[in-house]
Parts: sequence; C-alpha cells; structure tokens
Amino acid sequence: MRIPHPLAKVQEVEATITDEMAQIMAAAQKYMTGHRRVTDGAEVLDIDTYASREDYDAFLGEAGAAVKKYGELLGARDTLYEDIPGGD
Repeated sequence: MRIPHPLAKVQEVEATITDEMAQIMAAAQKYMTGHRRVTDGAEVLDIDTYASREDYDAFLGEAGAAVKKYGELLGARDTLYEDIPGGD
C-alpha cells in the first residue's frame, strides 16, 4: 500500500482510528505471512505478503471496511503484485 504522506502523519491518523486498526491487525495476524514498512521521508510504503490470493481475499473479507477507511483518510492506494518464481 502506497501512502502519500510522511510517517509521522500516517502514525497520527492510525492513532485516531483505533477500532479500524484493531480489525486490520487481527486479520493481518491470521492471513499475512510478512509485513514491512519503508519510507523515503515523503511517503510510506507498506509491503504485506500472503501465502495465496485466497489469504489476501480472506484478509479483505474480514478487514476490508477498515482498510477502505484507512485508505480514504490517507489517500492510500492498494496494489496487488504476484510473486515471480525464481525472482529472488
């Protein structure tokens, strides 16, 4: 998820939507196999990994409304990429 704001702004917004963050985190613990957060100072990129497309869909099934609100508040854009075998 690409978030067009500095990390401090992202954390500020996250602190105001505790119910949504709890929903996202609960679903993340069930379905994500990994998470990284990186920044260039001007924007944040959250890189979430899932074992399968089905796990990603299940994550959104449980936390989709919270993810949508998060995205709307921060102008974030979610993009799904597929792993390329042998791309390491």
